[in-house]
Amino acid sequence: MPQLALAEKLNQLQINYQPQRQHPLKRSIEGGFQNQQFPFKGAVRVPVHGKRVSENKFVTHLGGASSVITTASSSTNHSLVRRSKSVPKIRLTLKQTLLNDYGQDIHFHLKGLEKSVDQEGFLSIHQIQADYRAKMVDWMLEVLTTFKNSDQTYFLAVNLMDRYFKKQTEPQPSSELHLTGILSMFIASKYEDIVPLMMKTVINKIGHSKFDLATIQDKELEMLQMLQYKIGSPTIKEFLDRFLVEIGESLHKTENLSRQLMCLAKMTCFSYEMQQAPTSLMAASILTLALRHGVIQAGKADVETLIAKISAFADLSMTDVNEKVMQLLKFIKTFDAIYPNLRNLRQIYGEELKSFKFYQTQNTTTMKIQNGPSY
Repeated sequence: MPQLALAEKLNQLQINYQPQRQHPLKRSIEGGFQNQQFPFKGAVRVPVHGKRVSENKFVTHLGGASSVITTASSSTNHSLVRRSKSVPKIRLTLKQTLLNDYGQDIHFHLKGLEKSVDQEGFLSIHQIQADYRAKMVDWMLEVLTTFKNSDQTYFLAVNLMDRYFKKQTEPQPSSELHLTGILSMFIASKYEDIVPLMMKTVINKIGHSKFDLATIQDKELEMLQMLQYKIGSPTIKEFLDRFLVEIGESLHKTENLSRQLMCLAKMTCFSYEMQQAPTSLMAASILTLALRHGVIQAGKADVETLIAKISAFADLSMTDVNEKVMQLLKFIKTFDAIYPNLRNLRQIYGEELKSFKFYQTQNTTTMKIQNGPSY
């Protein structure tokens, strides 16, 4: 044993010697995880000697193939964070695996949570009009797209804002909508994103220094207490992901399908009426509309058979689904007429909207971050 021989020789020279031990994290990474489906999310932050290493590369073995993951430094500016190009692909693979293995359990859990969420008439006692709320939703889409937050963060942010107004028993003026929307995005980002929005980003870039640190902190605490610290809630995206897995083998998936479905789902967030409906019903209605109007190609499978399968799996009646589909179709066709000045959805999803036969796009201007929604 070379190390033991060296230790004995050094001991003879009265020099303290201790064999160098390999860092356990490094050893586990080089040797590969025992669980080949290790469910990490996004860029991995690895603490070594009490500090986070900047731009270190580690190799994991997933499905027999090596993948490089880049870690981001804690001192890195939020707007300049670089993510490894391989991470999204790995994350989608893991997500697909988890949905395949635990999809039904996840679905039943989401359905159980959905029953506890009541958003009916969440603006009824407040001095906030539905069109004011739609402007905030449009601005939130602009902000979270600009800072490259996830789609799930957007849906959760809108959900948090609506649930807060539902729980709030004191009538709120329209002036409270701006700060509430900002804090909804901040809380949702900290809950969902690997690299969340930073406080200085919220104050300086999103709030444009209109609100100071104390105001932000007080409002965040108030919202969390009002929601009883229950941040997570089923979103349309989560049900869409689950339904697509259920019927995925029968579909001809195009490269742009994910963005097309996200476009339709985010469009429903503008509607005060639709946001009061159960999220599973809205997700099933979006898929039904997409199947019947050629957004999703069903391949050799019968379209109505797939729709019936979705409704049965979601425990929804076809009558409710068809009624919501008609409401959704009418809303999409009249979206420009209802919200002629809200341009962010059309700017971000312009190509997807052009692909819908039931929607006519209009020319839009270049997207710029505003100092809050313009009322």
